[in-house]
Amino acid sequence: MADKKKILVADDDEAFRLLMSNELSSKENISVLQAKSGDEALALTLKEHPNLVLLDIMMEPGRGTDVLKKLRTDAWGKTVPVFMLTQLSDMEKIAETAEQNIKGYFIKSELSIEQICDRVLKALNDA
Repeated sequence: MADKKKILVADDDEAFRLLMSNELSSKENISVLQAKSGDEALALTLKEHPNLVLLDIMMEPGRGTDVLKKLRTDAWGKTVPVFMLTQLSDMEKIAETAEQNIKGYFIKSELSIEQICDRVLKALNDA
C-alpha cells in the first residue's frame, strides 16, 4: 500500500475547514491536517511537511499571504504546492499570492467542496 499523502487545510472558517477535511479524508491514501489560524498553519506545515497546502488568504492571526511568504523562505517550503482559498475575488490579494509561486486559487463562493477536492486531488496526483 502506498504511503498516505498529507494535505493541510488551513482556514479560520470552521464549517468550510471541516467539510473540506472530511471530503479529502474520505479518499484513499489521504491524510488531512487542519489549522484554524495562519500562525498554526505555518508551524504545522513546517513540522509535518504535507504534500499539498490549502491556505485561506484572510485568516487571523497570521494572514495566508504572510504565511505563504514565510513558507517560501524555508528550503522545503519553497517547493510545496499551495492553493490559496478566498471568499471574494479580490484580484489584488490574488495577484500578491501569485508572485509566491502558487498552484492556483479557489474562490470558495464559486465552487463546491467536491469541485475543490477534485482539483486538489488532480494536482496531488500530477505532482
